[in-house]
Amino acid sequence: MQTVLFIVPELLPVPPTEGGAVEHWVHEVSQKLAEMGLRVAVISRPAHDMDGQPKIAYLGVPWTRAARLLLKIKQTCSRRNPLRSLAKVANVLGYALGVRRLVRLLNPDIIYVHNDPLLVLLIRKRAGQRLVLHMHNDHLAALLLKPILNAVLEKTDQVLCVSEHIRRSACDAAPKHVLKLATVLNATDPDFFKHYSNDEASQAVRRTHGDAEAFHFLYVGRLTPDKGAHVLIDAFTTVQSRFPQARLVITGSSFFADAPSTDYQRRLAIQAVALTDAIEFTGFVPHDKLRYLYSDADAVVVPSIWQEPFGLVVIEAMSSQTCVIATRVGGIPEVISHEETGLLVDPNDAQGLVSAMTRVVLDAELRKRLASAARQDVLRRFSYQRLSNDIATSLTQRV
Repeated sequence: MQTVLFIVPELLPVPPTEGGAVEHWVHEVSQKLAEMGLRVAVISRPAHDMDGQPKIAYLGVPWTRAARLLLKIKQTCSRRNPLRSLAKVANVLGYALGVRRLVRLLNPDIIYVHNDPLLVLLIRKRAGQRLVLHMHNDHLAALLLKPILNAVLEKTDQVLCVSEHIRRSACDAAPKHVLKLATVLNATDPDFFKHYSNDEASQAVRRTHGDAEAFHFLYVGRLTPDKGAHVLIDAFTTVQSRFPQARLVITGSSFFADAPSTDYQRRLAIQAVALTDAIEFTGFVPHDKLRYLYSDADAVVVPSIWQEPFGLVVIEAMSSQTCVIATRVGGIPEVISHEETGLLVDPNDAQGLVSAMTRVVLDAELRKRLASAARQDVLRRFSYQRLSNDIATSLTQRV
């Protein structure tokens, strides 16, 4: 029986008590692989509850005071500030020391690193071990990684990507290693993110946004400029002037869980001040409550400006059988079929959002058709069972 050791990046724990897309992925897939008979272990920062699944070994790398300080620097610096990158690298180095010790102790058959190419270089791989790198973001194409990219990929036996968008970017950055690169589309849990009855959903979210007769748009995601919440508020201002019953719920924080408030969040609050009765900021909401927000919303809007690697919010909303409006960026067009399972608009185009949002307010049949088709597409293409089967197959193949 093979032992698979999942290693997540240096910030969040598994089980995903503080959120995190990668951490949720590992939590779900590790359980499925354990049920298939593989021995599975996970290295992360310590969770408050490390007893997520009895068949899985959870190994925590403790935080140090220095690591906490570096995290604070990273969270408060803008993406253009070099201190942000320096703090990130320093934290990875410290985390890697703990990871190396645990890898040596466990001695797995497969070392499976998530989303952190630098960790690949810092881990010692013995003869006979396989090393898999799973990319949830576009880091392999980053200029900062270019000097060490070939070394990372030489050490890696296989690179899996969450979308064709990510795989193509990686192929362009490292054409020498294209045979190692493959796409395994992301997934969600359609038994968890589903349509709940009006009573279930309303009871769960009533304290969040009140009036059940209003038309509710929902934003879910990090509150950072590249996610485009400011463009959505701009568009919603116009929509709400035409449809006074429209409401916008903005769910998320600058990172996850207890992330500090940022200048961007304060600018969003100022931008929304004229519509305080129509726009509500909920802060971070854990998955067990978020599912009801998705189900209760009339439409979910994903206004990203950057090239989204995949768009997990999109499939969570689709799985919840809620109409989705999203921007045509990165991997999102691989998930949404325009006019069939959702509506796509150009990024950074407030007027385009206004048009799409107006359509879904006015046309209940359109909302119903898109939402129903989206749910069926999730069941067909985006379940964790399908993803876990793909991963199990990839782990038995030699590249």
